[in-house]
Amino acid sequence: MIGAESALAVGDADAAKPWLDALRNSPLGPDDEQYLQFLGAHATRLAGKPSAAKNAWRQLVETGNRYVRAKAQFALVNADLETKHATPKQAIK
Repeated sequence: MIGAESALAVGDADAAKPWLDALRNSPLGPDDEQYLQFLGAHATRLAGKPSAAKNAWRQLVETGNRYVRAKAQFALVNADLETKHATPKQAIK
C-alpha cells in the first residue's frame, strides 16, 4: 500500500495504478480493504473525477475504521476547498 500511497501523495495516479491493481487482486482484511477504497478514490480525484471521489469518501466516512474515516473526512474538506464548494471558514466548522 505504501507504493500506491506514495505515488498518490505526489499526484501521480499513473504510477499508483499498478500498485492499486495488485492490491485489488490480493486478499485483504476489512481495514485494508477500506483503506484501499480510500486510495482508489484519491486516484479517481486525480483522474479528474472529483464528484466520484467525493461519493466514495462519503461512504467511507460511515465505516467503523477510525483511520479511514478521518482520512476520508479530511479528503472531503480538501476537495470542497479545491472546488470552491466551501470557504476556509466553512471548512473549519
